[in-house]
Amino acid sequence: VRAVFGKRRKTLRNALRYFVDVDPAAAVPNTSMLQRRPEDLTIEECVELSNALYEHAHGEIRGR
Repeated sequence: VRAVFGKRRKTLRNALRYFVDVDPAAAVPNTSMLQRRPEDLTIEECVELSNALYEHAHGEIRGR
């Protein structure tokens, strides 16, 4: 969280490029979220983003 917010004034897609080994769109199902800046997300969206990145990094599939 701190790292993404440390890249202020960047969209999430650009900020996440530093932390995700692939295009962030491959890791985040809600790609419209990636066009926004971190400071514009709601708490619920931050949780959704965090969960999606965790699942991508650990190879988990939602619903299992």
